Amino acid sequence: MVRKQQSPPPNVVYQPSAKRIAQALNPATSSDTLRLWGERSFLGVQRYVAQNPNTPAAILWSLAPLYPAEVLANPVFPLLLLEGTCYTACERGSVPRAGRC
Repeated sequence: MVRKQQSPPPNVVYQPSAKRIAQALNPATSSDTLRLWGERSFLGVQRYVAQNPNTPAAILWSLAPLYPAEVLANPVFPLLLLEGTCYTACERGSVPRAGRC
């Protein structure tokens, strides 16, 4: 029997485990895992996903309004600026949803 994962109440703040933080910061973590964690705010690791150079561009742009310092410090951020498409959308104030970049 497969249990469906439920979202927590909106006012609950979760503190991720040290292991999950380490995985979110590890550049060897798969981009699929980082995408999943970046889309699920209740896991409490989005701040760390925003710092990982293996995080998909669309997820980085979606996390930028929440964690601007972390996204700017991400080593791949200068490359995203060269790419241009998402930066232009972000500059206009319409940050794309995940999967649009």
